[in-house]
This record gives sequence, structure tokens and C-alpha cells, in this order.
Amino acid sequence: MSVFADAAVLVVDDSGAYRQILAHRLKVLGCRDIVMASDGHEAMAQIAERSFDLVLLDIEMPKLNGYEVLEQLRSSALLHRLPVIMISATTENDGVIRCLELGAEDFLPKSFDPTLLRARAGAVLEKKRLRDQIDLHLERVDNELEATRQLQLSMVPRTFPKPGIGQRLELAAVLAPALEVGGDLYDFFELGPDILGFAIGDVSGKGTPAALFMARARSVSRSTARVLFRRDGLMPDPGTIMTVLDEELSEHNPGMMFVSFLAGFLDLTSGLIQFCNAGHNPPFLLRRGEPVVPIGRDDGNPVLGIGAWQPQACEEFRLAAGDGMFLFTDGITEAFDPAGEPYTEIRLQADLDDLASVPLVELPGRILSRVRRFSDTAPQADDITALAFRWQPTPEPAAP
Repeated sequence: MSVFADAAVLVVDDSGAYRQILAHRLKVLGCRDIVMASDGHEAMAQIAERSFDLVLLDIEMPKLNGYEVLEQLRSSALLHRLPVIMISATTENDGVIRCLELGAEDFLPKSFDPTLLRARAGAVLEKKRLRDQIDLHLERVDNELEATRQLQLSMVPRTFPKPGIGQRLELAAVLAPALEVGGDLYDFFELGPDILGFAIGDVSGKGTPAALFMARARSVSRSTARVLFRRDGLMPDPGTIMTVLDEELSEHNPGMMFVSFLAGFLDLTSGLIQFCNAGHNPPFLLRRGEPVVPIGRDDGNPVLGIGAWQPQACEEFRLAAGDGMFLFTDGITEAFDPAGEPYTEIRLQADLDDLASVPLVELPGRILSRVRRFSDTAPQADDITALAFRWQPTPEPAAP
């Protein structure tokens, strides 16, 4: 089918004779939707009322000439989706160049040669058709990415325990993908009434593939923890979870994606913590009245997903009342400012010390704000995630 058949064309010329000639030749080419305007003001009113695929616009017109119409269309960002071919009795280069600089797609002399009209208008309409298809495809992709982003955000916990009397745990987190979707994750979940499972991870790469790999890692780690807990009712071994996770992620992984991962468990009655770190940033211990310090070894444990994990002893320590942990991904420490300077773990540690009096529920968000203020105009290069919790055991009832 001819590109003219479904095209809506606006013909703008102050000469009724020229308008009729153009309309006739467009009908011969197969165009059935032709609207005419006698000056620039009428043309702008028509454009505001409905959509067109092409405007054939005379330059020399009273009231509002073709140049001024082009300027209005450009200032209102309509030229991106509304191609304009200028028409004039003069073919002086200065006029043609000015039209093209203002955003016109092409130029036609008023001789209205049928072959030239078909070739140039047809080419512009074909470009418009392809551009519309691309815009439609991009809109569909954007909608799918937004749906994927919402699905990803729904997979990480979004409801946090509120501090209060009798509440043994304060907990908060942030997740800010660099793209619509990303490969970072955080997780926390209860195993029975007294055990909290927690995890944080950073998948290689960004975008949809990383998000799918992240979802797989989160699902396997959660389900493995619950199977182990149901088997004996005890705190699961984080090392076993790492082993299972590495085996599962290594299967059917042709892209050799991987994830740095930290998983652990907190006994809410005693404050005992066990965690295992697979190539992830060591977390920080939050202890009131003391400087923030990193916890655990940083001896190059392998990441998960490439079959390199070996069972090993996990970290174990005991929280005192009011202690907490701050877990994060390297999207924080490797955020860059406009000069290319990284945020670094040293700066993060100093900011955590500076924010020691901030309620824990605000801490991840406050760190995210500082990272963004540090980055200023530099684009976010990686996903940013932080998870923080503080343990406050329920006091024993007083003896009668």
C-alpha cells in the first residue's frame, strides 16, 4: 500500500489556487485525508486540534509566515513527530538553508512537479512511518521495563518492623537501580519466631538479565534456608546455603554471570549472628558510642555462579543490646563524582559515624542522599543497595 493512502496531510498556503493544485496532486498519489489552511494561524489551530503525518507549508504568507510557524512548532517540540516540507516560489539558498535550520524536513519549489512531489513527500512520509513504529516499540519496551521494575521491587521486602516497646528489631533498606531494573538485591525473612534471615547481593552487569539472575538467587537462597530450618528447627548454616546457591546458579549459565553474596542469620533471643560472605563487601558493625568498623574477613572469597565456591567456616559473633549491622553493595563505594573520584569505603565509614544519632529507619536513605549529593551531576553507574538492622532484645520481666 502507498505511504500516501493512510497519510493525513495539512496543506498551508495563502493562495487558494495553489492549495487546490496541491490537494489534487496529493489525491492522484492516493492521499484521502487532506486538510487545508490559508495562513499560519489557521495552520497552528488545525495542528492543535488533530494529528497530521505531513505539513506542506508555504513560506510567504500574511499574518504568520512559514518561518514563524516553524519556530512555533520547534519551540513546542512538535517537529519531532510532525515533518514539514516547505514550499516557496523562490529557490534562493538562504531561504532554503533557514528552513532546514529551523527543522524543516525538505523544500519544494512551487512548480509542483508531480514526480518531485511524489519522491520527496513519499520519502518524508516513509521516514515518519518508520519513526512512529520505533516510537511505538520504545513505548512498549518502556512499559515492559516499568512492569519489570515494579515486579522486581515487589520481590524485595518493602514492609519493615517499626521500632517500639517490645520490638526486638529495627530494620530498613533502600534499592536504587542504575537502570529501570538492576541486579542488586537485599532480603530479610523470619524463620520461626526467633530467627531472622538476611542477605544482600550484587549480580554482574545491569538491566533485565541481571534482574532475572537476581530473582533466581533470591528464590534459591530463601527456599534453601526454609528447607534447612524445617528439617531440624535450628539456625541454618549460611555456608550450606552458599554451596547450594553456587551449584544452582552455575547450572545453565552460558553467560557466566555471577553474584557477590552475603547471607546470614540472627538469633533474636541471644543476638548471635552467623553469616557467610561470597566475594561481597564486608558489612559494618553499628555499635552505639563506638566508631563504625567492618566485620569479618576480606580474604577474596569467590563469588557465586561460576562453580568456584568451596565450603568454609562462616563468621560468627554476638551482638550486644542496641548493636546493628549495615550491609551495602559497591554501587555506594564505587559511585563517582564529576571529576571521577570514587565515594570509597572510607567515606562511607565516616558518613556512618557522622550519622550515628540518626534513627536506624532513616539510615539507608540518608546514606543514599549523601552518595547522590557526592555524585552531583555524574550519572549513576551502578545499582545502589543498603540494608541496616539493629537488635534490641526484649527486657526480662522483673522478678516478683
